Amino acid sequence: MLETLLHKRRLYSRAEVLSQSCPVPEESGTYAWFFSEIPSGVPTDHCVTRENKTLLYVGIAPDGKKFKNSKSHIQERIKNHHKRTAKSTLRLSLGILLCKASHYPLRLRRSGTNMKSTFTKEGDDWLNKWMDENAFVTWVTCSNPWELEKKVLQSSHSPPLNILGNINNPFLTELKRIRREAKIRAEKMGILDE
Repeated sequence: MLETLLHKRRLYSRAEVLSQSCPVPEESGTYAWFFSEIPSGVPTDHCVTRENKTLLYVGIAPDGKKFKNSKSHIQERIKNHHKRTAKSTLRLSLGILLCKASHYPLRLRRSGTNMKSTFTKEGDDWLNKWMDENAFVTWVTCSNPWELEKKVLQSSHSPPLNILGNINNPFLTELKRIRREAKIRAEKMGILDE
């Protein structure tokens, strides 16, 4: 199944995933994100590449710890990565890593009693366009997606944008530092109200 996820399944664009005939099933599974452009500073020496695209992130639905109670499926998770910064660690990392190119730094906005991460509407629009051109996803359905995710993360090809469980990722400490500093800057810029 690992070989199928990383090398054999077709890669789908953002437009295909967000279309009315979305090909992503409403099932549990593991998904892999490949990119044609790599954000500056992200190491790719040992990453899986195919079709001139590089694997930077893997994810699952549902989360293994919440499996019994979760109704989450891969279609929902993949669409969130394409649309909702506050619900996507991948999108948050991409936006932070690309903020020098986009000129839209991370901001915090108040949503009721909660704080959510954003790049503002204009920044999210910029990130959407970047993902339209550069982000491609594939998946496999499986009943224990966390097991396949763990195999990818523990391999010598661990994707550099994963954080949790990514023990072989030499970029992990740097990515955490970059994200932490972006959040500190966002707090200093003040909270945006909805």
